[in-house]
Amino acid sequence: MDRRVLKNDDALAEYLKSISSELLKIAYSYIQDDATVDDVISETIYRVYKYRKKVRKPEYLKTWIIRILINECKTELMKHKPVYELEEDRIAVSEPEDFTFVYEYINQLKSPQREIVTLKTLNDYTFAMIARVLGLKENTVKTDYYRALDILRKEMHDLYE
Repeated sequence: MDRRVLKNDDALAEYLKSISSELLKIAYSYIQDDATVDDVISETIYRVYKYRKKVRKPEYLKTWIIRILINECKTELMKHKPVYELEEDRIAVSEPEDFTFVYEYINQLKSPQREIVTLKTLNDYTFAMIARVLGLKENTVKTDYYRALDILRKEMHDLYE
């Protein structure tokens, strides 16, 4: 990553556009409301512009931005704690194309497993990058990822029988 991206508004805007689909996936994995996702993304971009001069290692800019986004999502979730109810017709869903119900299962995972699964499966991040983003050891990330997959497999088992 070039330091010029942090100093030039247009270059930073282009960089943010280049990672916008990843940011949207991450935000949507936490918050399934389009308007709220837009607000969280906007707040993240505001913070990136405001604090960009504090970035010490430009090569970790993407990691820094994702960390801000995750923190913004968590802050928003704390404002509006979601309530999950198990409905008869929701459990009986058997169409894998309806991916929105998977978010409900992922959101029931405890942190940091939720973040790890989101970053790995929805954004195809490596374990090393996830470890940097979350400030964990890589082996811890791997262990939590596979434990989370086991939990999801057990929870979602009835959907695919």
